[in-house]
Amino acid sequence: GVFESAIARDLGSLPAALARCLASYDGPRAQAYRRAHGLPAPTAPGMAAAVQPFLLGECAGVGSVYHRDRVVIELARGHNLSITGGKHAPYRFIFDLAARRAGALDERWLDRAGHNRLVSTLLQVQSALFPSQNVSVEFVLKGPELIILQARPNPSGAPGERLVDLPAVFARLHDMMTEF
Repeated sequence: GVFESAIARDLGSLPAALARCLASYDGPRAQAYRRAHGLPAPTAPGMAAAVQPFLLGECAGVGSVYHRDRVVIELARGHNLSITGGKHAPYRFIFDLAARRAGALDERWLDRAGHNRLVSTLLQVQSALFPSQNVSVEFVLKGPELIILQARPNPSGAPGERLVDLPAVFARLHDMMTEF
């Protein structure tokens, strides 16, 4: 929710939407987040932006793996802009990996098999792409089909933290999706 996400309804509106997203790198929300977390001002010239199709499904969400011991799945109906925009997720499911215990699940959102498949996929993404970091994965569920939109590490902001090779990450995600 720190950086801007925008919907470009046609090719003509894409440049302005992309410019708003890129400007948010050093916008008021990003500055406030850095101050609140004691992070330094950015030294890099900017950030990358992912341009992807706007897919509607029964629901969409963000799944995060934290410290390899907890998986949090947040879902919204149709699309996940409310979640990625920093607002409350209508549905949240937590799986404690260390205790092998799932939180309460609501099958009106996703059945048990769907929860299990999603947790397994999130762990595969973390293992394949960011094995030593927390990870967040945005996805859409269209019936039984899981479509991964993007995955990114949740960096700690620690000095010397190595940068992630995002083109390699997206190439690996593409390969993983064809395997599903």
